[in-house]
Amino acid sequence: MSHNPVLLISLPNELLERIASYCSCSTALSLASSCRTIYETLNNKHVFIQIIQNGNGTTRHHEPWQPPEGRAASLKAWQKWCLADEKAWAFIDADESRRLDKWAPMLMVADHPLTSSDRALHIYKLIKSNSNNPALSFCLAAQVNNDLENGNLTKQMTSEIVSRSIFRSSDTLEGALIRILNERNQRFRDPELRYPIVYQGLAMFSYLLRKAIHEGKVRYRRPIPTVPNVLHPPKTSQIPFASFMKLQLPFAPTFWSAFVITKQFLESSEWVGYYSYNTGPLPVFDAPMRGIRFTAQERQDTLGSSFYQVSAFSGLDNNGLFDVAGIVHVAGDVRMVKTYRNLNTSWNWNALVTPFGIVGTWGDDRDLSDRWRGWFWLWKMDWMQ
Repeated sequence: MSHNPVLLISLPNELLERIASYCSCSTALSLASSCRTIYETLNNKHVFIQIIQNGNGTTRHHEPWQPPEGRAASLKAWQKWCLADEKAWAFIDADESRRLDKWAPMLMVADHPLTSSDRALHIYKLIKSNSNNPALSFCLAAQVNNDLENGNLTKQMTSEIVSRSIFRSSDTLEGALIRILNERNQRFRDPELRYPIVYQGLAMFSYLLRKAIHEGKVRYRRPIPTVPNVLHPPKTSQIPFASFMKLQLPFAPTFWSAFVITKQFLESSEWVGYYSYNTGPLPVFDAPMRGIRFTAQERQDTLGSSFYQVSAFSGLDNNGLFDVAGIVHVAGDVRMVKTYRNLNTSWNWNALVTPFGIVGTWGDDRDLSDRWRGWFWLWKMDWMQ
């Protein structure tokens, strides 16, 4: 009995599309490049939509996901998102990490299932060999901030964060957070290190804050009337990145050009958040800061660089009412002073505006003790809704 081979090009277009939809994106692209007939059949965004929905060449079943543009996205966009999706599943399943920084941040802000995977540990392993990479540190903060439930991390994850971070190792995660704070004068002002430091610091701060909230260890000196005392930080999936970022396609030359600080971003909502301070080997969290509403006036310095003159009044925390005033550069640098109205006390804020909010350190550079300094994180109140 003879068997005549069936050529792919002899198959109906609908069947060829269906076969391709169960392949990985890279396989479908290779198949499309084999001849003009197959190329014309598969050069269709609906093929790549189906590839993502069918698990991108894996047996994995997950909630349907699509890029921010949705089905209206172009064929080119769907191909790039589809290829990034394939690399994400390869990373989750087999630690495939080549050029993670070229596609992972885009997936993170697009609420891809990658953000809820358990691969934060493996991202930290990559950071060990490339500690100055802001994209990897961004991915770590996004993943840890989305993965945490009541501040729980495995002992292995905690150990890895402590031992693989860009600052000196310490016995505990709490000690590591304090160490990075104490080294901020040298490292925080380094343009190549400030974003990696802030994103790694945010990952640790978020973990420790959620843990303190869950264990009832946030300190309250007085109840604040008419509002709940506890604020739960927003998860990565709750932050509406697309509302204030022009999201880049995966494999774009740079992810960071997507985030531009504007007057509207600073003024459009109430800012709230927490700060930590040192009383010994462990950082302590005070009751949340509330009621921070910035007004921003655009200015230019003598070199023509733009910045915002920013102020906020009637903020409230454990110590009473406070005002904030200072400068926010369009590049993200924040230099402000927080002044309590009823106390003879002011603290310097040295921070960055990030897609997660305003993150940085507070203190007095003239104070040589470790007690009166710490980290803080402000986010928009409506991100929690």
